[in-house]
Amino acid sequence: MLPKIKKLSKKISLLISAGEVIDKPVSIIKELVENSIDASAKKIIIEIKNGGKEYISVTDDGSGINPTEIELAFETHSTSKLTTKDDIYKVSSLGFRGEALSSISSISKIKCISRIKEKDFATSLEIKFGNIINKTNVGANYGTKIIINEIFHNIPARLKYLQKGKSEAGKITQFIQSISLGYPEISFKLIIDDRTRFFTDGDNSQITNLIKFYKLKSLDFIQLDVKENNYQLSGYISKPDNNFGNRSRMHISV
Repeated sequence: MLPKIKKLSKKISLLISAGEVIDKPVSIIKELVENSIDASAKKIIIEIKNGGKEYISVTDDGSGINPTEIELAFETHSTSKLTTKDDIYKVSSLGFRGEALSSISSISKIKCISRIKEKDFATSLEIKFGNIINKTNVGANYGTKIIINEIFHNIPARLKYLQKGKSEAGKITQFIQSISLGYPEISFKLIIDDRTRFFTDGDNSQITNLIKFYKLKSLDFIQLDVKENNYQLSGYISKPDNNFGNRSRMHISV
């Protein structure tokens, strides 16, 4: 006898969705950092422990989340970036499907502290594996701070396939370096196991970040700036005497 077709529970649907969006700590950090950029943050601080498997936090000075909307932000397909279907064709933000926060909260313990400029207090929301356990008002600076613990502890099979902390931290470092080159006007700070590993000034200079990352001098780079019709290509390449054996130092932003 064939099994009957039935609608999946919300809990199982969230876990499946989380598997599509979130598969490792760097996936979480990518989603949170992109949210911070979309919130017009000028400073973003990323902190991890044990490659993000033990602890992740992302703090920004962006626009924050309205206290009346903070719970909705963790529901599936909840977004401030789309209203009608036509908005899909003119979206200019980094993420707009509204899946990231709900997916992250379904596979971790998460605490979100957020304050908008119109309020003299912040709102703290705590969620454990998809269930809201606490909401209260607290004191905090403008912007949003999200703290994540125990990722994939409710999905042991996925937890088992995470790599060692050093490997996961390497992926996170590479992502933060890459995105900071795409947004030189934002100051990024990455703290790994209580030590600051790198910091960008947010001075809107790609070359400053490149010099810092690759320990080269400005004279070691060739600047590119090509315009044709409606397209523009800009950036930097190293001179031929500074070459590397793989593509890990290639960063492309579209």
